[in-house]
Amino acid sequence: MNIFFSVSSHTDIEKEYFEDASFLAKELASNNSDLIIGVAMKEGMSGRIIKEFTDNNRKIDLYTLKIYNENPNDFPNINFHYCDSTYERTKKIYNESDILLLMPGGTGTIAEIFSFLEEMRTIKTEKKLILYNKNNYYKEIIQFIKNAIEKKFNTEDIFDYINIIENKEEIVSYIKRR
Repeated sequence: MNIFFSVSSHTDIEKEYFEDASFLAKELASNNSDLIIGVAMKEGMSGRIIKEFTDNNRKIDLYTLKIYNENPNDFPNINFHYCDSTYERTKKIYNESDILLLMPGGTGTIAEIFSFLEEMRTIKTEKKLILYNKNNYYKEIIQFIKNAIEKKFNTEDIFDYINIIENKEEIVSYIKRR
């Protein structure tokens, strides 16, 4: 099973997000899952996730752009796939992933949420999208979707394609049941 971790590339965020990334990666890598990721860093959330999957001898595929300047020599265990745009990158990540796990993040993560959600709604795949709503982080995004339903821009079945989970243990349990 290929799991995409959507994570922030920022390293100055609260420590608890790094700890959650480590916990989730350790649990999922030891469950024979392979990693799809969109950023490779030695530190931060991606660094912790990459470490856990590397330590468990799992396959790691990175979908990135050359302008991000990630050095393949720094990550000999990662299969680098270069894309020409963030749109192409998002599509390849979507196509290669079975589970799309979106950690709390910024505008890049929000773009991925809506791109993945719309693709799932339109194509009707078996993929699973998990929104890690730690401390109600995505409250406004969830409210936006509810408002779109209320105003008839979406139907209620949009929530059939997104799994909103508020704690890391429940995420692990949900994925292990798949």
